[in-house]
Amino acid sequence: MVAIRILQSLATLDYGETEAMIMNLYRNIDRDQIQFDFVVNERTAPFFYEAEVKNLGGRIFTLPTFSGKNFVFYRKKVNQLFQEHPEWEIVHIHDASSTMLMIDLAKKHQLVTIAHAHFDRDFINFKTYVQKILRAPIKNNADYLFACSKLAGAYVFNVNKEEVRVIKNALEPEKYIFNENIRKRKRAELGLKNEMILGHLGRMEIEKNQLYLIDVFKAYHALNSKSILILIGEGELKEELQRKVSEYGLKKNVRFLGVDTDYYEWFQAMDVFLFPSLFEGVPLPLIEAQAAGLPIIASDRITKEVNISNLIHFKTIEAEPSQWAKMIDDLYLLFREDMSEKMIEAGFDAKDTAKELKDCYFSILKEGS
Repeated sequence: MVAIRILQSLATLDYGETEAMIMNLYRNIDRDQIQFDFVVNERTAPFFYEAEVKNLGGRIFTLPTFSGKNFVFYRKKVNQLFQEHPEWEIVHIHDASSTMLMIDLAKKHQLVTIAHAHFDRDFINFKTYVQKILRAPIKNNADYLFACSKLAGAYVFNVNKEEVRVIKNALEPEKYIFNENIRKRKRAELGLKNEMILGHLGRMEIEKNQLYLIDVFKAYHALNSKSILILIGEGELKEELQRKVSEYGLKKNVRFLGVDTDYYEWFQAMDVFLFPSLFEGVPLPLIEAQAAGLPIIASDRITKEVNISNLIHFKTIEAEPSQWAKMIDDLYLLFREDMSEKMIEAGFDAKDTAKELKDCYFSILKEGS
């Protein structure tokens, strides 16, 4: 049997929650039956997941970044892409703002279209207003509506929650089981032993609210001078965050670690995980932190659907940073529980979700035959 190739449409293949979730599913899906190809915005530097995608048998195609001014040229390139690849039967679109620019052309080439929502609120500004206009017809034009949660689907597509199929932001639970040897090794890489390590994982963008996180750490460091903050991720705000850390005189205490393929091992080194986002869908880092058995303080703007343990403590980001700081010592755990079974029971195991997605693709194709 020749594997069916599904086109996954994203803005990028660098690390991000959406990209990490898709890669978790890609590693675990039966690739003898289903193969993924990817279309992303073009650039010269390699993507974070590029080598892994190719090793798994996937192909990467690029399009110019849509700017509005290049509307005709962009659609010409999309049409050309579909024309050159009749082997695709389904296009699974994850970048909500560009979805409508693809759907009608995909249909023209007899592709089944899936629109997938990954967030449940957004900023209120001109750019997001335009994106909302672009998203408005999706509910009538896409063949299927998927989302990370019912709330995200209802928000992005402006439909009743029951009209959306939820595909959970799943992970590989076995990677997160607490391991004392990994903890010691990762701490040794930083030249640390018994310090209190606070951690955060996320793309460095405004919605992740890491500027507030630096303020929280400043307040906590005043209470515990043997504390360290590790930040895992890259993004456009990195330099601004580094400047703020420098202004506070905390360069030795805040470590910018970037992202590597074994980034999940850093959860072992942490003592408390902080996640003060302005908005999210069902954030994968909070699933990961729970899988690692970490106590968590998270923004109360995040959906409670993410809370699958007793480890998350929601706190308003309207509070003074000192209020977050005061919670930290109370959450420290001497023992880290193995949460893998709980992740599986809650439906966040990538093996199960990958099988669900595979079955879903086959069901869709059967309906259309």
